[in-house]
Amino acid sequence: MDSATIKESTYIDDLKKEVKELEKKYSDVMLERKELEQKLHIFKLEYDAVISSYYLKKLAIDAEIMRILNEKNKKIDDNILKWYEPSEVNEEDVKEQKKYYNEKKNEKEKLEKNEEKLSIEDKWFLKKLYKKLVMMFHPDRFAWQEEKQVVANEIMKQINAAYTEQDLEKLKEIEKKWFEVDLEEELDESKLLAKKEQLLDDINILKISIDLLKSTWMYKLYERCIEMWYDLFYWDVIMWIKEDIEKAEQILKHLQQDD
Repeated sequence: MDSATIKESTYIDDLKKEVKELEKKYSDVMLERKELEQKLHIFKLEYDAVISSYYLKKLAIDAEIMRILNEKNKKIDDNILKWYEPSEVNEEDVKEQKKYYNEKKNEKEKLEKNEEKLSIEDKWFLKKLYKKLVMMFHPDRFAWQEEKQVVANEIMKQINAAYTEQDLEKLKEIEKKWFEVDLEEELDESKLLAKKEQLLDDINILKISIDLLKSTWMYKLYERCIEMWYDLFYWDVIMWIKEDIEKAEQILKHLQQDD
């Protein structure tokens, strides 16, 4: 083997190593985003569970207010609207919202059952296995193999769903099923360079998505919750909704008296 061939082989090996390191970084950042999503997901389930009965009561009163207004072709006095404006909902909207809260309640119970099964070691292994599977199956690894990319996309959906549900056994099943399957082909220099650029772009996009998550209303609520005492935070939220309920009840009483 001449020196030029050796040099080219070393360059390709270094490029492969660089791509492998980027794949690891991608899986690290993907886990960072997934953990943030998971924290917000759990917080949203808790938040919905705490406020659901109060919020549904508020919506039910708003629906009755809107029914009377529409039936009598009336409007609420502008002075009243300055301190409370009812949601434009009807009974069907309230039923749909109740259905949503019931679904979230079931999801919360399922998640709690899965988490109860996990020891500290299991939770550590769950994260490690998730990162490993992301490295194996993130779709950009198969950018030049359309059929395999479709398969990888489906596997990643299963991986993300299992992590969201904190279902370690499901992740193990995915690993066992696909452990000996090598979807990726040997890449030449041009494809390795393109893959490197794609990974750099994807890592940047993931970091931007993390920043976007941290700019959401739900994240700001989550931050407020962890900064305050848990019970104090929810007492504050419930009192805020109760104030709206009282205002809505005053408007409803006023409209019913007019009848």
